[in-house]
Formats: sequence, C-alpha cells, structure tokens
Amino acid sequence: MDYFLLVKGQKRDELIFDINQVGSTNDFKKFYPEKGFELINKLIDLNEQKVLNKISIVSSNDKEKYTIEEFIDFLVKNKFKVMKRYD
Repeated sequence: MDYFLLVKGQKRDELIFDINQVGSTNDFKKFYPEKGFELINKLIDLNEQKVLNKISIVSSNDKEKYTIEEFIDFLVKNKFKVMKRYD
C-alpha cells in the first residue's frame, strides 16, 4: 500500500509529487520510506506543531486516513520494519 501526505486545502490529484509520497508497505511487514517521510521527520525534529497539525496521511486506495501520530502508531503497532532505500 502506498501512503501520501495531504496538506489541508491540497487537492487529491496533487499527490503525484515526490514530496507528497510518504512511502509504501508490503505483506512482509516492511515500510519503504520516501521523501514525504523525511519531511515528516524534519518537521517533528523542528517541533513544527502548526504545520504537522495541517497534514494528514492517506492511503492510495483512499480507505485509510491518519494524522502523523496515528500513522506512526500504525507502523509501530503492526510491527513494520522501516527499511533504508538500498535494503
């Protein structure tokens, strides 16, 4: 499943940009991060709560929608291993 950053007011068809791509999961409980995941980590490190509160994460099939905190909890709860790009 692929996941995308959706900023408040952004249209769904704008999610094609690489900065909006959070990453993807597979059946082997692995998560492959993309540029959007790096952006989330930087915003968390900088404590940019106002920006983080305007972001949601949506799945490619539109069946799942998370806040940043809920998405991280989803990865942890389901024991996804975060992979590096070269893994």
